[in-house]
Amino acid sequence: MKKWLDKTATYKMGKVNFTKSITYPQKAISKGIQGLVKVFFIVEPDGQASHIKILKSLNFECDQAVIKAIHNTRFNPGTTTNGQSVRVHCILPVYFKLNNGHS
Repeated sequence: MKKWLDKTATYKMGKVNFTKSITYPQKAISKGIQGLVKVFFIVEPDGQASHIKILKSLNFECDQAVIKAIHNTRFNPGTTTNGQSVRVHCILPVYFKLNNGHS
C-alpha cells in the first residue's frame, strides 16, 4: 500500500546553512574545477540520511564534500497525511562554481 506524503523531508538547519556546510575542496579550486554533483539519498524516519550515492560525479574531492555534508546533516523526515514519519527518496543537485578564480 502506498503512503502519500503530506510533508517532504527538509533540512533541520535550513537549506542556506546546509549549502554553507559544503566545503569547496582546495584541490578542486586550484585546478579550476566547477560544475554539478548530483546525489541520491534516503531520509530515514529518524531524520538521518542513508544510501547516499553519487549519480553525477564532478571529481572525487567535490563528490566527497557533498557526501560528507549530507552524512552530517539531520533532516526533518517526511510525514504522511496522518503524521507518520516515513522514508523519503531525495535527489539533490549541488553546484560548485568559482567566483573570480575563488570559491
